[in-house]
Amino acid sequence: MDEKLSHEDSRVETVPLKGMRGAIAHAMLDSLQNTAQLTLHREYDADGVIAWRRTFPDDARPTLNDLVLMATARVLRDHAELNATIDEDARQIHRHTAVHLGMAVAPDRGGLVVPVIRNADRMTLPEITAAASASAASAKQGRLTMAEISGGTFTVTNLGSFGVDFFTPVVQRPQVAILGVGRMRGDRSTLSLTIDHRAVDGVPGGRFLNDLAVLLQDPAALAHIAGTTEKEF
Repeated sequence: MDEKLSHEDSRVETVPLKGMRGAIAHAMLDSLQNTAQLTLHREYDADGVIAWRRTFPDDARPTLNDLVLMATARVLRDHAELNATIDEDARQIHRHTAVHLGMAVAPDRGGLVVPVIRNADRMTLPEITAAASASAASAKQGRLTMAEISGGTFTVTNLGSFGVDFFTPVVQRPQVAILGVGRMRGDRSTLSLTIDHRAVDGVPGGRFLNDLAVLLQDPAALAHIAGTTEKEF
């Protein structure tokens, strides 16, 4: 159409770039401007983990995200390069022995927050499930404290429920890595790992992704780290 809309027909919604939206904008720009980010993608066969999950009673069934959180925390024990933070002032990389796992959550009012599950690598599957559920509920209701969103050593963000296959998650400084989880497509799912190449090289990142995928494809190994056996369910 050649006819232009009149001023009265045009509607513009103005959203202040402050508060949570401003904080997210600052953090994302800061991360992309001040880190050397590289994203690695990997598919894995999710048939085994889906089948194992179905063996749980309905009232005690973990989500697939709970299983990814548990597996990620355990695999990070053997990949200290990724469970790390950078001290910019001291020009040092700190590799942590404890896994304090960040979990990205979208609150009901919009935005993004990352509650931290502390010592996630020492938790049983029921403990991971309970912690993730409580953190998500607090985040959605806007009840998280600063202590609950601080001190993470690695982050997991899941966009699978929104139909996203692969994506490029942005590292949460001062952490050096973040894992993105994609949707289930039949018996396949996807993992996307972004690393800060200043602290982590592609080969260690690839090894971590491979080890995580191998674990997620092995119900017996998952049952073992969960503190259960397959036959118990």
